[in-house]
Amino acid sequence: MKIQKKLVLAFTAISIASICAAALVFYLHAKNSATTQILRHLESVAAIQKNRIQSLIEENFEKLHLVTDSTQLRVSLGNFTTAAMRPNVKQGAKRPFFPGLG
Repeated sequence: MKIQKKLVLAFTAISIASICAAALVFYLHAKNSATTQILRHLESVAAIQKNRIQSLIEENFEKLHLVTDSTQLRVSLGNFTTAAMRPNVKQGAKRPFFPGLG
């Protein structure tokens, strides 16, 4: 083999090896960067959802306190539930309590 062919093969082999090494480094860097971005995004979504759920729980507790603090509302609700549980004497025993279901 001529020296020119040997040099071309040597430079080609070195070029291919360096290109493969650079491609591997760039691939690993891109993979690491993408993983970091995805984790940051997921953490931000988790934080947003956590805040949303906490605010919903706080709103529900506020509504619960409004209902439990209102004496008139408690008395009216108690009267309604006891009246709903009593059978309606005027309608008779054969008529269903919930007309749409019976």
